[in-house]
Amino acid sequence: MIEPVDPGAGGPDMETIDQQDLDHYGYRLLVSLTRHREEVGLNRAFLNALSIVVPKLNFRLYLRDNHFDDWKLISATGMDLEQGDRIDRETKARDVNLMESAQDVQPGKLSYRQEGTLFLCLFPIMLGNDYFAAVVSDGFYQASGNELLESLLDAYSNLYTLLYRSNHDPLTGLLNRQSFDLAFGRVSEGIAAEHKAFLVIIDIDHFKKINDTHGHLAGDDALAHLARLMFESFRDGDLLFRFGGEEFVVLLNAVEGESAQGILDRFREKVATSQFPKIGRVTISLGYTALRSGDKQLKLISRADQALYHAKENGRNQCRSYESLEAPASGN
Repeated sequence: MIEPVDPGAGGPDMETIDQQDLDHYGYRLLVSLTRHREEVGLNRAFLNALSIVVPKLNFRLYLRDNHFDDWKLISATGMDLEQGDRIDRETKARDVNLMESAQDVQPGKLSYRQEGTLFLCLFPIMLGNDYFAAVVSDGFYQASGNELLESLLDAYSNLYTLLYRSNHDPLTGLLNRQSFDLAFGRVSEGIAAEHKAFLVIIDIDHFKKINDTHGHLAGDDALAHLARLMFESFRDGDLLFRFGGEEFVVLLNAVEGESAQGILDRFREKVATSQFPKIGRVTISLGYTALRSGDKQLKLISRADQALYHAKENGRNQCRSYESLEAPASGN
Protein backbone atom coordinates (compact mmCIF):
# COMPACT_ATOMS: atom_id res chain seq x y z
CA MET A 1 0.00 0.00 0.00
CA ILE A 2 1.31 3.45 -0.91
CA GLU A 3 1.01 5.88 2.00
CA PRO A 4 -0.04 9.41 1.03
CA VAL A 5 2.18 12.34 1.88
CA ASP A 6 1.13 15.72 3.19
CA PRO A 7 2.36 18.18 0.54
CA GLY A 8 2.10 21.03 3.02
CA ALA A 9 4.75 19.41 5.21
CA GLY A 10 7.51 20.02 2.66
CA GLY A 11 9.55 17.39 0.91
CA PRO A 12 13.00 16.12 0.02
CA ASP A 13 15.69 18.07 -1.80
CA MET A 14 14.64 17.47 -5.42
CA GLU A 15 18.13 18.25 -6.69
CA THR A 16 19.84 15.47 -4.67
CA ILE A 17 17.17 12.76 -4.37
CA ASP A 18 17.91 9.57 -6.34
CA GLN A 19 15.51 8.25 -9.00
CA GLN A 20 14.08 5.36 -6.96
CA ASP A 21 13.23 7.58 -3.99
CA LEU A 22 11.89 10.23 -6.37
CA ASP A 23 9.53 7.71 -7.99
CA HIS A 24 8.25 6.52 -4.61
CA TYR A 25 7.81 10.04 -3.29
CA GLY A 26 6.09 11.08 -6.50
CA TYR A 27 3.55 8.27 -6.16
CA ARG A 28 2.82 9.41 -2.60
CA LEU A 29 2.23 12.96 -3.81
CA LEU A 30 -0.21 11.73 -6.45
CA VAL A 31 -2.08 9.60 -3.92
CA SER A 32 -2.35 12.63 -1.63
CA LEU A 33 -4.27 14.59 -4.28
CA THR A 34 -7.02 11.95 -4.33
CA ARG A 35 -7.86 12.52 -0.64
CA HIS A 36 -9.73 15.79 -1.25
CA ARG A 37 -13.50 16.06 -1.71
CA GLU A 38 -13.62 19.78 -2.50
CA GLU A 39 -11.77 22.00 -4.91
CA VAL A 40 -10.17 24.37 -2.39
CA GLY A 41 -8.35 21.53 -0.63
CA LEU A 42 -7.32 19.96 -3.93
CA ASN A 43 -6.04 23.30 -5.24
CA ARG A 44 -3.90 23.91 -2.17
CA ALA A 45 -2.50 20.38 -2.19
CA PHE A 46 -1.71 20.66 -5.90
CA LEU A 47 0.18 23.95 -5.50
CA ASN A 48 2.05 22.59 -2.49
CA ALA A 49 3.01 19.53 -4.51
CA LEU A 50 4.24 21.75 -7.36
CA SER A 51 6.29 23.74 -4.87
CA ILE A 52 8.03 20.52 -3.84
CA VAL A 53 8.60 19.22 -7.36
CA VAL A 54 9.62 22.66 -8.68
CA PRO A 55 11.18 24.40 -5.66
CA LYS A 56 12.00 28.11 -5.36
CA LEU A 57 9.07 29.24 -7.53
CA ASN A 58 5.78 30.82 -6.44
CA PHE A 59 2.68 29.61 -8.25
CA ARG A 60 -0.74 31.09 -9.02
CA LEU A 61 -3.55 28.79 -10.12
CA TYR A 62 -6.28 30.12 -12.43
CA LEU A 63 -9.47 28.55 -13.76
CA ARG A 64 -11.03 29.60 -17.03
CA ASP A 65 -14.78 29.51 -16.55
CA ASN A 66 -16.58 29.29 -19.87
CA HIS A 67 -19.79 30.59 -18.28
CA PHE A 68 -18.09 33.95 -17.78
CA ASP A 69 -15.32 33.88 -20.41
CA ASP A 70 -12.75 35.01 -17.88
CA TRP A 71 -9.90 33.77 -15.69
CA LYS A 72 -10.46 33.46 -11.94
CA LEU A 73 -7.61 33.15 -9.45
CA ILE A 74 -8.46 30.18 -7.24
CA SER A 75 -5.26 29.55 -5.30
CA ALA A 76 -1.76 30.95 -4.87
CA THR A 77 1.41 29.86 -3.11
CA GLY A 78 1.71 31.39 0.35
CA MET A 79 -1.69 33.10 0.18
CA ASP A 80 -5.12 32.35 1.64
CA LEU A 81 -7.72 33.97 -0.59
CA GLU A 82 -10.55 33.13 1.80
CA GLN A 83 -8.76 35.05 4.57
CA GLY A 84 -8.64 38.15 2.39
CA ASP A 85 -5.18 37.80 0.81
CA ARG A 86 -5.01 39.43 -2.63
CA ILE A 87 -2.59 39.75 -5.52
CA ASP A 88 -2.20 43.19 -7.03
CA ARG A 89 -4.06 44.10 -10.21
CA GLU A 90 -0.86 44.49 -12.21
CA THR A 91 0.23 40.92 -11.46
CA LYS A 92 -3.17 39.47 -12.34
CA ALA A 93 -3.39 41.50 -15.56
CA ARG A 94 0.08 40.30 -16.56
CA ASP A 95 -0.88 36.68 -15.82
CA VAL A 96 -4.11 36.95 -17.82
CA ASN A 97 -2.27 38.41 -20.80
CA LEU A 98 0.12 35.47 -20.72
CA MET A 99 -2.71 32.95 -20.49
CA GLU A 100 -4.71 34.59 -23.27
CA SER A 101 -1.65 34.61 -25.54
CA ALA A 102 -1.34 30.84 -25.08
CA GLN A 103 -4.85 29.86 -26.21
CA ASP A 104 -3.43 27.54 -28.88
CA VAL A 105 -1.02 25.87 -26.47
CA GLN A 106 -0.46 22.15 -26.95
CA PRO A 107 -0.75 19.65 -24.06
CA GLY A 108 2.57 19.23 -22.27
CA LYS A 109 4.11 22.41 -23.73
CA LEU A 110 5.09 25.30 -21.50
CA SER A 111 5.01 28.95 -22.47
CA TYR A 112 7.38 31.67 -21.32
CA ARG A 113 7.41 35.43 -21.47
CA GLN A 114 10.12 37.83 -20.40
CA GLU A 115 9.26 41.34 -19.26
CA GLY A 116 12.50 43.15 -18.43
CA THR A 117 14.23 41.01 -15.83
CA LEU A 118 11.02 39.10 -14.99
CA PHE A 119 10.28 35.66 -16.39
CA LEU A 120 6.75 34.25 -16.36
CA CYS A 121 6.26 30.52 -16.84
CA LEU A 122 2.88 29.06 -17.87
CA PHE A 123 1.95 25.47 -17.02
CA PRO A 124 -1.16 24.70 -19.14
CA ILE A 125 -3.72 22.23 -17.79
CA MET A 126 -5.77 20.46 -20.40
CA LEU A 127 -9.02 18.50 -20.54
CA GLY A 128 -8.94 16.73 -23.87
CA ASN A 129 -8.21 19.54 -26.30
CA ASP A 130 -9.67 22.23 -24.03
CA TYR A 131 -7.40 24.62 -22.16
CA PHE A 132 -9.35 25.13 -18.94
CA ALA A 133 -6.85 25.98 -16.22
CA ALA A 134 -3.32 27.29 -15.86
CA VAL A 135 -0.56 27.69 -13.33
CA VAL A 136 1.61 30.79 -13.65
CA SER A 137 4.94 31.16 -11.86
CA ASP A 138 7.46 33.95 -11.54
CA GLY A 139 10.75 32.55 -12.79
CA PHE A 140 12.21 30.30 -15.46
CA TYR A 141 11.91 26.53 -15.31
CA GLN A 142 13.08 23.93 -17.80
CA ALA A 143 10.50 21.14 -17.54
CA SER A 144 11.60 18.81 -20.31
CA GLY A 145 11.83 15.24 -19.08
CA ASN A 146 10.11 15.91 -15.73
CA GLU A 147 7.68 13.00 -15.70
CA LEU A 148 6.57 13.70 -12.12
CA LEU A 149 5.52 17.24 -13.07
CA GLU A 150 3.58 15.95 -16.07
CA SER A 151 1.89 13.31 -13.89
CA LEU A 152 0.86 15.95 -11.34
CA LEU A 153 -0.65 18.13 -14.06
CA ASP A 154 -2.58 15.17 -15.53
CA ALA A 155 -3.80 13.96 -12.12
CA TYR A 156 -4.95 17.42 -11.11
CA SER A 157 -6.76 17.92 -14.41
CA ASN A 158 -8.74 14.69 -14.01
CA LEU A 159 -9.50 15.15 -10.30
CA TYR A 160 -10.50 18.79 -10.63
CA THR A 161 -12.83 17.99 -13.51
CA LEU A 162 -14.63 15.35 -11.43
CA LEU A 163 -14.98 17.68 -8.44
CA TYR A 164 -16.04 20.63 -10.58
CA ARG A 165 -18.88 18.68 -12.18
CA SER A 166 -20.14 17.38 -8.83
CA ASN A 167 -19.85 20.70 -6.96
CA HIS A 168 -21.14 23.24 -9.50
CA ASP A 169 -24.56 24.19 -10.80
CA PRO A 170 -24.59 23.38 -14.55
CA LEU A 171 -26.83 26.32 -15.50
CA THR A 172 -24.91 29.12 -13.81
CA GLY A 173 -21.45 27.68 -13.14
CA LEU A 174 -21.73 28.71 -9.47
CA LEU A 175 -21.11 26.32 -6.58
CA ASN A 176 -24.13 24.18 -5.65
CA ARG A 177 -25.90 23.42 -2.38
CA GLN A 178 -23.85 20.28 -1.79
CA SER A 179 -20.57 22.19 -1.91
CA PHE A 180 -21.87 24.73 0.62
CA ASP A 181 -21.80 22.11 3.37
CA LEU A 182 -18.06 21.58 2.85
CA ALA A 183 -17.28 25.27 2.48
CA PHE A 184 -19.24 26.27 5.60
CA GLY A 185 -17.19 24.00 7.84
CA ARG A 186 -13.94 25.41 6.49
CA VAL A 187 -14.96 29.09 6.71
CA SER A 188 -16.53 28.75 10.17
CA GLU A 189 -13.25 27.38 11.54
CA GLY A 190 -11.64 30.75 10.87
CA ILE A 191 -14.15 32.70 12.96
CA ALA A 192 -12.30 31.88 16.18
CA ALA A 193 -9.27 33.68 14.73
CA GLU A 194 -11.30 36.94 14.42
CA HIS A 195 -11.83 36.37 10.72
CA LYS A 196 -14.75 38.46 9.46
CA ALA A 197 -17.20 36.63 7.24
CA PHE A 198 -20.86 37.05 6.28
CA LEU A 199 -23.55 34.81 4.84
CA VAL A 200 -25.66 36.55 2.19
CA ILE A 201 -28.90 35.25 0.65
CA ILE A 202 -29.95 36.82 -2.66
CA ASP A 203 -33.41 36.39 -4.15
CA ILE A 204 -34.66 37.65 -7.53
CA ASP A 205 -37.75 39.81 -7.00
CA HIS A 206 -40.97 38.57 -8.67
CA PHE A 207 -39.18 35.65 -10.33
CA LYS A 208 -42.41 33.65 -10.73
CA LYS A 209 -43.85 36.55 -12.73
CA ILE A 210 -40.77 36.48 -14.98
CA ASN A 211 -41.34 32.80 -15.71
CA ASP A 212 -45.08 33.25 -16.23
CA THR A 213 -44.66 36.27 -18.52
CA HIS A 214 -41.55 35.42 -20.52
CA GLY A 215 -41.29 31.63 -20.17
CA HIS A 216 -38.91 29.34 -18.33
CA LEU A 217 -36.11 29.69 -20.88
CA ALA A 218 -36.06 33.43 -20.26
CA GLY A 219 -36.08 32.67 -16.53
CA ASP A 220 -33.02 30.45 -16.98
CA ASP A 221 -31.31 33.24 -18.92
CA ALA A 222 -32.05 35.61 -16.04
CA LEU A 223 -30.47 33.20 -13.54
CA ALA A 224 -27.37 32.83 -15.71
CA HIS A 225 -27.12 36.61 -16.18
CA LEU A 226 -27.34 37.22 -12.43
CA ALA A 227 -24.59 34.65 -11.90
CA ARG A 228 -22.40 36.53 -14.37
CA LEU A 229 -22.99 39.78 -12.47
CA MET A 230 -22.06 38.01 -9.23
CA PHE A 231 -18.85 36.72 -10.75
CA GLU A 232 -17.95 40.21 -11.98
CA SER A 233 -18.79 41.93 -8.68
CA PHE A 234 -17.43 39.74 -5.89
CA ARG A 235 -13.80 39.01 -5.11
CA ASP A 236 -11.66 35.93 -5.71
CA GLY A 237 -11.92 34.84 -2.07
CA ASP A 238 -15.72 35.10 -1.87
CA LEU A 239 -17.67 31.87 -2.41
CA LEU A 240 -20.71 32.05 -4.71
CA PHE A 241 -23.53 29.48 -4.67
CA ARG A 242 -26.85 28.78 -6.30
CA PHE A 243 -29.07 27.00 -3.80
CA GLY A 244 -31.88 26.33 -6.27
CA GLY A 245 -34.63 28.24 -8.03
CA GLU A 246 -33.99 31.98 -7.82
CA GLU A 247 -32.06 31.80 -4.54
CA PHE A 248 -28.33 32.49 -4.44
CA VAL A 249 -25.89 32.54 -1.52
CA VAL A 250 -22.55 34.28 -0.97
CA LEU A 251 -19.98 33.60 1.73
CA LEU A 252 -18.41 37.03 1.92
CA ASN A 253 -14.93 36.81 3.41
CA ALA A 254 -12.70 39.13 5.43
CA VAL A 255 -14.77 42.34 5.48
CA GLU A 256 -16.15 44.57 8.23
CA GLY A 257 -19.89 45.01 8.76
CA GLU A 258 -20.14 48.49 7.24
CA SER A 259 -18.00 47.39 4.30
CA ALA A 260 -20.24 44.36 3.74
CA GLN A 261 -23.30 46.62 3.47
CA GLY A 262 -21.50 48.82 0.94
CA ILE A 263 -20.34 45.86 -1.16
CA LEU A 264 -23.84 44.38 -1.26
CA ASP A 265 -25.59 47.67 -1.99
CA ARG A 266 -23.25 48.32 -4.92
CA PHE A 267 -24.04 44.86 -6.25
CA ARG A 268 -27.79 45.42 -5.80
CA GLU A 269 -27.55 48.69 -7.73
CA LYS A 270 -25.51 47.06 -10.48
CA VAL A 271 -28.20 44.40 -10.94
CA ALA A 272 -31.00 47.01 -10.96
CA THR A 273 -29.31 48.95 -13.79
CA SER A 274 -28.34 45.89 -15.85
CA GLN A 275 -30.27 44.86 -18.95
CA PHE A 276 -31.35 41.22 -18.59
CA PRO A 277 -31.74 39.31 -21.90
CA LYS A 278 -35.36 39.06 -23.15
CA ILE A 279 -36.64 40.64 -19.92
CA GLY A 280 -35.20 44.08 -19.32
CA ARG A 281 -34.75 45.36 -15.79
CA VAL A 282 -34.71 43.01 -12.80
CA THR A 283 -34.21 43.73 -9.10
CA ILE A 284 -33.01 41.60 -6.22
CA SER A 285 -33.44 41.55 -2.46
CA LEU A 286 -30.62 40.58 -0.10
CA GLY A 287 -30.41 39.51 3.53
CA TYR A 288 -27.17 38.86 5.36
CA THR A 289 -25.69 38.11 8.75
CA ALA A 290 -22.23 37.87 10.30
CA LEU A 291 -20.80 34.44 11.05
CA ARG A 292 -20.37 33.96 14.78
CA SER A 293 -18.12 31.60 16.67
CA GLY A 294 -19.94 28.29 17.18
CA ASP A 295 -22.59 29.04 14.55
CA LYS A 296 -24.56 26.08 13.26
CA GLN A 297 -25.38 26.08 9.57
CA LEU A 298 -29.17 26.07 9.92
CA LYS A 299 -29.13 28.86 12.53
CA LEU A 300 -26.89 30.99 10.32
CA ILE A 301 -29.11 30.50 7.27
CA SER A 302 -32.20 31.26 9.37
CA ARG A 303 -30.78 34.63 10.45
CA ALA A 304 -29.92 35.65 6.87
CA ASP A 305 -33.33 34.41 5.72
CA GLN A 306 -35.09 36.61 8.30
CA ALA A 307 -33.15 39.62 7.00
CA LEU A 308 -34.12 38.70 3.43
CA TYR A 309 -37.79 38.38 4.43
CA HIS A 310 -37.64 41.85 6.00
CA ALA A 311 -36.16 43.30 2.79
CA LYS A 312 -38.89 41.74 0.64
CA GLU A 313 -41.71 42.69 2.98
CA ASN A 314 -40.58 46.32 3.03
CA GLY A 315 -40.56 47.01 -0.68
CA ARG A 316 -37.96 44.68 -2.24
CA ASN A 317 -34.82 45.88 -4.07
CA GLN A 318 -33.21 46.28 -0.65
CA CYS A 319 -30.30 44.88 1.35
CA ARG A 320 -30.86 44.25 5.08
CA SER A 321 -28.64 42.73 7.77
CA TYR A 322 -29.97 40.58 10.59
CA GLU A 323 -27.85 42.61 13.01
CA SER A 324 -29.69 45.82 12.03
CA LEU A 325 -32.98 44.10 12.91
CA GLU A 326 -31.57 43.19 16.31
CA ALA A 327 -30.31 46.72 17.04
CA PRO A 328 -33.63 48.32 18.21
CA ALA A 329 -34.27 45.44 20.62
CA SER A 330 -30.76 45.70 22.11
CA GLY A 331 -31.25 49.42 22.72
CA ASN A 332 -34.29 48.93 24.95
